[in-house]
Amino acid sequence: MNKPLTLTVTALSALLLTACGSNSSKSASSSKSDNSSSLASSRKTKSELKKESIAKANSKSLSESKIKASKDAASQSIADAQSANAQSSSTQSDDKSDQSSSGISMDENTLTGFLNKYGETPVAYKVQHGMPLQQALNSTPVEMKTSGEIQDSWLIQQGLMNPDGSDTQKAKDLENQNSTDSDDTSDDDTDDGY
Repeated sequence: MNKPLTLTVTALSALLLTACGSNSSKSASSSKSDNSSSLASSRKTKSELKKESIAKANSKSLSESKIKASKDAASQSIADAQSANAQSSSTQSDDKSDQSSSGISMDENTLTGFLNKYGETPVAYKVQHGMPLQQALNSTPVEMKTSGEIQDSWLIQQGLMNPDGSDTQKAKDLENQNSTDSDDTSDDDTDDGY
């Protein structure tokens, strides 16, 4: 955004300097011609002098109008650049409307934003408002679930967890089997001191 503004200001400065430079060279050449014309002025008639002064006044007013036009164009270009910069800033602020002033995302379409806005995950929010756990897990996309909720979905699919969140008989049997297996292996292990 600053690059177009800088380029515009540089171009306008160059135009103004060119206009002023050509104006000073005109005045230098006109002063030389004034010196030479002063020698010849004694020979010129009043009508010739009148024509000459009118021509000088016209050229002076023409160069002044060119300078004024350049300045007007420069100020208009700067105003346009500032307007474009302001529009860009408002567009950027619209893009960040889902963030608070501290930069924390409040976008409900991300897990982080949902957590920041509601203080809980989408699954927990649905269960808290009356939806059964299995339905809440099934209706929530994976990218909006925590790792624990993904594990709960897997446990329900494998038949190790009831839809209400309690363990199934299959899960209890596996737990008992694992505990008896660990008791058997602990008897076989010798204590090496490690």
